[in-house]
Amino acid sequence: MPNDGERMRQILFLIERGHLAQILMSHDIAYKHCLTRWGGFGYHHLLVNVVPRLRGKGADDQTIETLLVGNPRRAFVFAT
Repeated sequence: MPNDGERMRQILFLIERGHLAQILMSHDIAYKHCLTRWGGFGYHHLLVNVVPRLRGKGADDQTIETLLVGNPRRAFVFAT
């Protein structure tokens, strides 16, 4: 399984090739050892750890906004 660094390289690779609008980022917490209380990264991992590292690798505010707000908003729109 790839680590966060490899996942970020893959995300940036896709962004560079014009696929920003198709990327959804997520994570899960399946076991208690994934929670911060038990030594894991916790629910805030993407916001606290991954986003700053993506910024450090060149992702601007608009890219982060698209990844975390715009793309999920479009993905979860349902016809009423």
